[in-house]
Amino acid sequence: MTESTRWIAIDDRDLRIQYSGSWDADIGGSWNTRGNFGETYLNTLQGSSRNQSSLSFRFVGDAARMIGSNEAIVDIDWDCILDGTTVLREEYNPIFQNNWVFCSFSNLVAGEHTIGLQVKTSQTEKSLWFDQIQYRPTGVEENEVVIATRDDADLEYSSGWQSFSSTAHYTRLRGSTATFRFIGTGVSLWGVYQQELPRNPGNATYTLDGGSPVNFTIPGGEDTSHSNRKIFEITGLPRVAHTIRLEYTSSGQRTPLVVARFLIEGGTNLRASTGTNGGSPTSTPVSSATGGAAVGEPSSSSSGDGGTPVGTIVGAVIGALALTAILGLAWYYFARRRRLRLQEGISSTQFRIPPDGPSMVAIGAATPPPHQPHPAAQTKRSLVSSGRSFSGHFRQTSTSSPVSTVPPTASTAQAVYREGSLRSRVGGEDVEERPPMYSDI
Repeated sequence: MTESTRWIAIDDRDLRIQYSGSWDADIGGSWNTRGNFGETYLNTLQGSSRNQSSLSFRFVGDAARMIGSNEAIVDIDWDCILDGTTVLREEYNPIFQNNWVFCSFSNLVAGEHTIGLQVKTSQTEKSLWFDQIQYRPTGVEENEVVIATRDDADLEYSSGWQSFSSTAHYTRLRGSTATFRFIGTGVSLWGVYQQELPRNPGNATYTLDGGSPVNFTIPGGEDTSHSNRKIFEITGLPRVAHTIRLEYTSSGQRTPLVVARFLIEGGTNLRASTGTNGGSPTSTPVSSATGGAAVGEPSSSSSGDGGTPVGTIVGAVIGALALTAILGLAWYYFARRRRLRLQEGISSTQFRIPPDGPSMVAIGAATPPPHQPHPAAQTKRSLVSSGRSFSGHFRQTSTSSPVSTVPPTASTAQAVYREGSLRSRVGGEDVEERPPMYSDI
């Protein structure tokens, strides 16, 4: 799944930008201290004062902007071109300023577009200085410099955060955190400073992929607000999913922790949870950020989100299921053997018949066949099949009555089960089996 709020940054030296006419390269060193809109992007610029000099760029998306640096002159002019048609350009501010938008293309139909900028004649022969292009893609982009805004779907804030209008989120609450998950080879945090905030530098930490916290300083300010401030940068990461966690550690009258955006080197507009390069290595930064900058180098070990790798989790789950299946089979095997032993014991039980009285199996027969089971034994087997078992012998309550050859009827013979015994009535006499043992299988 792509994140629709992300932009792609294209440097002025990118070979995908087509230049025509006369353009001169310059480094940003002499420009970076000008104005309060931050430094030039990657410290380079392309300038031209020649009429009809132009540049163009093709992309797939629904918005774009062309950004550069102003000089303190009033007569620089240019045209903005969208898909071959000149459109309205942005206003020019005749002061020294970097990161100024010359052309803005918004609300475009999603798809392929070609944007351009054309320099017009300058009476003072001063140059228009072009720095970068930013566009918002509508397709999947990989291995680009990605701009993740303050409201990115992969960026989560704890309580204690507030908003600077539509510019950034900030916190002055000690212990407040922000967690960002991304795919890329590097990441940098960018903030802003508002002049009404405390001016003393603040302190915070970042933790990358569950490593040790790294301290960094949040620069303070004076009477002027500042935009596009790079707070720290981490480079040299493997291109997989990473998680960075910020925590504000200052209190009192200190500059707050501000999140305006993250820049991701070697990034993508795919969300980290759905990226094709999933997994998350354990990267341990090796240097603390001083003066608002830091460089981290990853270690070679890997884990997901600074925790257990997905493969380990899957293996543990499969192992647990296999162990459960083995234990279940073992329980079933021993339970079945125990049940069979009980049934075999019941079938082989020989009831002892008192020598001074008739056998219960002789009732209703003149000559009982040898080894004929007593009807109560059948009752016993039915009780076993219903989950109860007995063992023991029958006790004849009367020995003086002769053996009857008349089959018992409902009025002369009946067997009634009661909890703990089997009672039979034969010819008005009670015959009772009382087991010495009772157990549930």
